[in-house]
Amino acid sequence: NQYGASFGGPVIKDRTFIFGNWEQFNYSRSTVQINAFPTAGQRGGDFTDLLNTQGRLIPIYDPATTQTTSGGIPRSLFPGNKIPTSRLDPVSTAINAFYPLPNRTPTDPYTNANNFQNLANEARSMRQYTIKGDHRFGEKNSMFARYSYFLHKTDNGTSIYPNPVVSKRDDALENNNFVLSDTHT
Repeated sequence: NQYGASFGGPVIKDRTFIFGNWEQFNYSRSTVQINAFPTAGQRGGDFTDLLNTQGRLIPIYDPATTQTTSGGIPRSLFPGNKIPTSRLDPVSTAINAFYPLPNRTPTDPYTNANNFQNLANEARSMRQYTIKGDHRFGEKNSMFARYSYFLHKTDNGTSIYPNPVVSKRDDALENNNFVLSDTHT
């Protein structure tokens, strides 16, 4: 949706002129987004379903068991590929509330790839005003003044995340411009 209007003409014949315009642009769109998110079990530390593309378990190692030896840096696996809930970071657990649970059949049953789909909505708008006046004082002296205003807003809503806390970011760009010119010849 793009629209506007303009006007202009003489105020005092052959001496004073005025011109103004207004433009408006409103844009909204929706796009289908597909991505992968941790399963409910993975959010709770259960990685028994963490498989590679061949269907083999990807082991989860306990960083607290890391040792330095002459033969390398061995560490122990978490038993059953499960991280105990007592070892989960409370910040990570709290952040999970902002991310969705899978809502579609994954394209790869081993990796859970593309297990989430949603419709992302984005809104943008732009507004611009300009007004200009010219005046001739005589053959050797003229003056003009111009004021322009511009405002662009977007919510950056094309994110895959359905929670607006992490998917929306309202940005506004605003400009004001004024020019005054006096010419003597």
